[in-house]
Amino acid sequence: MMRYHDKVLPVLVTTDTVVVGGGTAGVAAAYAAAERNRVLVIEKNTLLTGTQANALVTPMMPSHAKRLSFNRELLHRLDRYVGTPTGPVGDGTARWFNPEAIARVTEMMLQERGVEILYDARVIDAVVADGVITALVVQAFNQTFAVTAQNYVDASGDAWLARLVGIPTVSGDDGKHSALSLRMEVGGVDIPTLKAWCGTQQYVFSDLAGDDRYFEFVSVPEEARTGDVWRVFQAGVAAGELTVDDVRYIQGFTMPGKPGVMAFNNPQLPNRFAPDDPLQMAAAVAFAHGMQDRLVDFLRRRIPGFDHAFLAKRATMLGIRESYRIQGLYVMQDDDYGNRAKFADGIARGDWFVDIHTDVEDKTRPAYRSLYPNHEYYEVPYRALVTREIANYIAAGRHISASFVMQSSIRIQTTAEDMGEAAGLACCEALAQGVALNRLDGAALKKKLASRWAHYQPTD
Repeated sequence: MMRYHDKVLPVLVTTDTVVVGGGTAGVAAAYAAAERNRVLVIEKNTLLTGTQANALVTPMMPSHAKRLSFNRELLHRLDRYVGTPTGPVGDGTARWFNPEAIARVTEMMLQERGVEILYDARVIDAVVADGVITALVVQAFNQTFAVTAQNYVDASGDAWLARLVGIPTVSGDDGKHSALSLRMEVGGVDIPTLKAWCGTQQYVFSDLAGDDRYFEFVSVPEEARTGDVWRVFQAGVAAGELTVDDVRYIQGFTMPGKPGVMAFNNPQLPNRFAPDDPLQMAAAVAFAHGMQDRLVDFLRRRIPGFDHAFLAKRATMLGIRESYRIQGLYVMQDDDYGNRAKFADGIARGDWFVDIHTDVEDKTRPAYRSLYPNHEYYEVPYRALVTREIANYIAAGRHISASFVMQSSIRIQTTAEDMGEAAGLACCEALAQGVALNRLDGAALKKKLASRWAHYQPTD
């Protein structure tokens, strides 16, 4: 039992490592930490992988940088589970998956290592003493209790644990934020007919996957690769069938194991909805539902291949590209991208372009609009994951310590997974050495990770 204000709470779990958030980075952190530690994952949804399964963010964007072992094991398991490859084996390709499969596969991976998963659970408070987190107050399935651990991984995506324990955070960039999305799945799509129609519209087909089984459908106003497709959507605006907001960005992907279904990376909401304002976020959800209805109706009536289409699923999470970010021992800066920065304590790699989604392109931003050539990359330093304020805290995911511009590259799934794996290994090393996470030698950790870059063998 634990006294908490005027209440006495049961201590439900006492463990080595608690991971707050079973999202993209969180599952990787838990999997790595469970190699040597007892681990508890606290997840607010009933599916793991966060935005991947719940916000329908598929596929994984391409990367030329080498990945750590969790990402490669996950892809291997997905291939076996679905029976359809996630994409070609070579570097630099997108990794195609369906949301239900990735959630179940990661669940099984964590269960194999004895990770406890607490679903439908939210951290509502934290107890801190002398710069150390001693307990979390959690609500799950309408019960309130405490959990305790030696180390805590903040994989919440929005630095929720950091904000609870008093770690400094920033949000946006001078009041500006990257746009939100509320993705959807559209079923009943005749993919061959859609592809044939796109071919008549001077559409430039994506080579992200290099396989005829996979298809990306894109419409961005006046962008050459979309040929004349974007003009069809603009005609819908002129006819009053769609709004300017509806057609600012259209992008749909096929998914392995889901024939005739496409996951849409839209509607993208106008920038007036701020991810750090709860009332605006609530309004954004309802606004996006209206956008989804209009878009699906328009696709069905105006785009060949969608004649019998229907709205198969609305995402249960907003797609938040950027919100709160911690202020750690090192803050990654814009120049770290342009300089392809390397660090003695570099524990993850990135090469995705500066990808800031706004209503109007900001011409003052660096024009980093493509992947690095020749397998070049920047590194994420361990110091960007830990803070001065809390000794047993480590962050993993899109909310690490970085500038607004740098964050827009760091946030992709593969880099988040690698940060999570590094954070999980850091928890193992900190406990083994008897040192605090914010005192752990990041350069030594980088050396420990070396074998994971180069010597991966999939499990059976």
